[in-house]
Amino acid sequence: MSDELVPVLVVWHDAHTVDGWTYLEALDADPCLVHSVGFLAPDAKPGHVVLVQSVIVGDGEVDAVLHIPAGMVVSCTSLR
Repeated sequence: MSDELVPVLVVWHDAHTVDGWTYLEALDADPCLVHSVGFLAPDAKPGHVVLVQSVIVGDGEVDAVLHIPAGMVVSCTSLR
């Protein structure tokens, strides 16, 4: 499986929070846009874009798995 993993850049909207008490009028209207780079693990989790940070070649074991809900993804670009 690890031979099939393609390095990608995923741009996505993240959920975020405000520290402590604030006024609604003070809330930032801008989205929290995140850029993540990793190896795309296709079909790893339905409804998600799954990235892994590290892969043991020939073994298939992966590390640092990130599950991004598909609806939050803005773009996914191959780095190959």
